[in-house]
Amino acid sequence: DSRYVTLDHIAAMVRAGDSDNHKLIGSAGEAGSPDQLLVHTVGDALKAAHPRSLVFTAGWKDYAAIMTAGHHGDGAYWFDPTTGHMVTSDYYTREYPSWTDRFTRDDLTAPFFGMTWHGRRFGTGDGPDEAYRLRFRYTPHPNALLLEFAKTLLDRSGVGADAEPDLVAVSFAGLDYTGHEYGPETPEFDEVLLQQDREVGDLLRALDAKLGANYTVAMT
Repeated sequence: DSRYVTLDHIAAMVRAGDSDNHKLIGSAGEAGSPDQLLVHTVGDALKAAHPRSLVFTAGWKDYAAIMTAGHHGDGAYWFDPTTGHMVTSDYYTREYPSWTDRFTRDDLTAPFFGMTWHGRRFGTGDGPDEAYRLRFRYTPHPNALLLEFAKTLLDRSGVGADAEPDLVAVSFAGLDYTGHEYGPETPEFDEVLLQQDREVGDLLRALDAKLGANYTVAMT
């Protein structure tokens, strides 16, 4: 029937940030890069005007970190459920800088294995696995772990160390995950929302301590 078309020619769905040309550093998980990105970003424009500027991004989701870093980011980091580490791909670097050691070496979810939150137990068996780490995102802890990574990045990556303007983008996904999983106006959502407010305040205090009043924040 001419009213219908076959889908035999469609190979697969492609996620934003996926890459066949780059590998994760220290993990066999799926890597990513901005190869798909067809436009320049704020970070790219900053680099064009100030080549010595630093552009770093971090997020629980890979594509959030990758797409905000643009084509010329100095680093984009995200959570890898295969290992439980914060990771990046060889698009950005060949080895992890020393300031990332704790986050790129240890399973960040391991201390929470077997936790109970609002009557739900997270983790079965003898220890963390990928299934547990994927479920872990539906707890309050991904945002808190990402906050610690962001504060370490601010403190030790070199941003804000000279007169050149730098860009740091942090994508907190905890409220998004919680809203999708449990819905709005639920105890889980409310708890993560209130915690997110405190975490934003914590991040702003870290910026105050590092830079005084010499920074600009854009929130979406």
